[in-house]
Amino acid sequence: MPRQTNRFCPNKSLLFVIRLLSASNHKSKLLWLLILFIISIFTFNINDQEAILLYTNKLQEVSPHKILKEQKDWVQLFYVNNTHREPLKQERHKVRKDFHKKKKQLLHQWEASYKLKWPQVQITKQSVPATINYEAHHIIPINSGGVNYVWNITPLSSESHKLLHQSLEEKACFSHDFLHRKFIRFVLRIREVFFYYFRPYINKTGTNYAKG
Repeated sequence: MPRQTNRFCPNKSLLFVIRLLSASNHKSKLLWLLILFIISIFTFNINDQEAILLYTNKLQEVSPHKILKEQKDWVQLFYVNNTHREPLKQERHKVRKDFHKKKKQLLHQWEASYKLKWPQVQITKQSVPATINYEAHHIIPINSGGVNYVWNITPLSSESHKLLHQSLEEKACFSHDFLHRKFIRFVLRIREVFFYYFRPYINKTGTNYAKG
């Protein structure tokens, strides 16, 4: 007879959880639900490659130009292989100081790579019109081990820069709080699953609403 092997069965696991909760009292149920929730946060979340891909996609949404695939590949490769994501204060200060020294050079290199002028915006300062450059955003932040290379900078308006820093996608990659980062990645996984199953229905409803 062929040897039987034990396989993980989602249905059996779900049945086990239901029976466990059914046999428990109210306090035990709450405790088990809390334990299951914590386990879910650490097991049902996106990994580094998924996180940096979502982040670069979010960056593309707020960017004034198309980000080259080669640049995305460099960023993703650096992020996944970077083991120095929480540099010391002195190291961060040194990288920032070096950036301010070579900023013009980096912007010229960016213009040469993209064959574009670094974007500018018209503002009014003290009732006087002025033209200023877009802000230079480190795609992988200096606080998370980012470096001063041309593939790691991109132009962003001040508003877009702020929106990106507030996004779940950036926090999922660069939050230094381990539990916070894991929780954000869990939220992004839930969002991904939700849209996977419900996007066709949402799109259909939106289309019907627009026609009405």
